[in-house]
Amino acid sequence: MREEAEDNGTRLVLPGGGQLVLADGQTSVEFRDVVYFDLALDYRAATRIALSHAPNTSQVTVAEAIGLFQALGKKVSVIGDVPGMIVARTVARIIDLAHDAVAKGVATEDDIDTAMRLGVNYPWARWSGAGGSAAAGPAPYWTTCTSASRPAATRPPSPCTATPTPRTSGRNLVTTAKRDTYTPETLLSVAVQVFNDRGYDGTSMEHLSRAAGISKSSIYHHVAGKEELLRRAVSRALDGLFGILDEEHARVGRAAERLEYVVRRMVEVLIAELPYVTLLLRVRGNTDTERWALERRRDFDHRVAALLKAAAADGDVREDIEVRLVTRLVFGMINSIVEWYRPDGRGMNEREVADAVTQVAFGGLRKAS
Repeated sequence: MREEAEDNGTRLVLPGGGQLVLADGQTSVEFRDVVYFDLALDYRAATRIALSHAPNTSQVTVAEAIGLFQALGKKVSVIGDVPGMIVARTVARIIDLAHDAVAKGVATEDDIDTAMRLGVNYPWARWSGAGGSAAAGPAPYWTTCTSASRPAATRPPSPCTATPTPRTSGRNLVTTAKRDTYTPETLLSVAVQVFNDRGYDGTSMEHLSRAAGISKSSIYHHVAGKEELLRRAVSRALDGLFGILDEEHARVGRAAERLEYVVRRMVEVLIAELPYVTLLLRVRGNTDTERWALERRRDFDHRVAALLKAAAADGDVREDIEVRLVTRLVFGMINSIVEWYRPDGRGMNEREVADAVTQVAFGGLRKAS
């Protein structure tokens, strides 16, 4: 097992490659090959640990997670993502954040009490009824939930166990609207913009959270972390490029004609997927995902270079220019588009750019007839 630094703390990577992650109000069914373990006040004193995992998490990962805690002398229960557990995890995290806010002087206890009641649609009206004063109201939600020292006879009905009132259509209007309108696709679009502006290494989950206008926990409901966002982004660019090679005009005909078609389509895909290709061209191989992307890029480059060699063998392009040099020059010309092209409607459109690139490239490559 090894530890790896993440923006939200340290993650544990099991020998088989699966991850062991602290449950954070998230549902494990949304992730692959991840085992969650539940929060405990004192892990040294805990005798049993609860684990949950996605249906498609490998049995090797589950067994490794169980074995780890058993080796520490703990009993292990593997549970499903039942609603009660999700609520318990979420409320526990909210209470923890509330305590932290008060401790740092960000908010008062009254502020937190009001926010908690409104945020979870807490049934407080029966205690604050007509003529009632704030002083005579119930104990703060977060204090009541976390306090075990107050005599039961002096406590109002516990908000932790009280039967909730039916939710209204206007509950948590701002938060719900933001969360509901965010999809993996819109989140990916925001992430790519931030990665391009700050660089992948210079981007944290906090930066992504601020740019998206949603919490980090909400982001984790869509992806396991920023590297998954990177992989999705570069995959979109790479899939677009490799898709060109499967098109009929890239497969049928003389090599020189196929090469010209591929170069034209490369320009069109680059412009159509500009932010994603820009990110792809900026990866440096610092992570597994970046190294994977670089390897796929090299594969694509080699396949295009093979077309150029075939065109030279057919006698359709000049023989006095070294193939490797030509390949680099052509790719350099195409890739430079990301540095200056802006789809603002005031300059050349994608067809005009593609025409210019192919005319410049093949005007110099083709043999004079």
